Amino acid sequence: MKSPLETAQKRTRRYWYEDGLSEMAAGAVILLMALINLAIALLAPAGWKGWLSAVGLPVMVIGGGVLARLLVARLKERLTYPRTGYIRYPRPKPTRRFLSAGIAIGVALIVTIMSAWFSAAQTERLIPALTGLLTAILILSIGASIGLVRFYLLAVWQFGFGLLGSRLNLPAPYDLVLFFGALGIGLFISGGITLLGYLRNNPLPPANDEEQS
Repeated sequence: MKSPLETAQKRTRRYWYEDGLSEMAAGAVILLMALINLAIALLAPAGWKGWLSAVGLPVMVIGGGVLARLLVARLKERLTYPRTGYIRYPRPKPTRRFLSAGIAIGVALIVTIMSAWFSAAQTERLIPALTGLLTAILILSIGASIGLVRFYLLAVWQFGFGLLGSRLNLPAPYDLVLFFGALGIGLFISGGITLLGYLRNNPLPPANDEEQS
């Protein structure tokens, strides 16, 4: 049985996702990764493809992530806090940051090892399905930690596109375009639907008499 403190902490963390803005921002950044991969594959000269993927792509994604974080903070000030209040979130502890980074690195390492192993076995078609499964597990863990059912649907969505990627057996980098594109679109749609419901269910409070006069 969960303690009241644990329940309150989970509710506080869930409040950050209540308006869907963070999901939309994350989806936009991930979708940007898919579009950049597609643009590099279609438009970049052959000698520049590797350099752009190794250097240019991370720089653009990090920059997009910083801008998205600032935009989310500004939109919450205009849309969320006037409706349902402001919560000051504590800075994450170093151990929590290392844990999050460790999970991400662990997933990437598992995907890399599995890719090498399956490539050696001439079964590359399983890689998108395995990547989709690992991503789905990560999404499920996030959803379970904050109690968001829609993250379970996102996990099913991403695993489904992982299976589709294995079925299509797309060459690189179009397999990454499908993977990031599906994840970005899924997050953006989920956040958009959540935002519409949040705005409908939480209208702005009426102005008081002094502000109207």
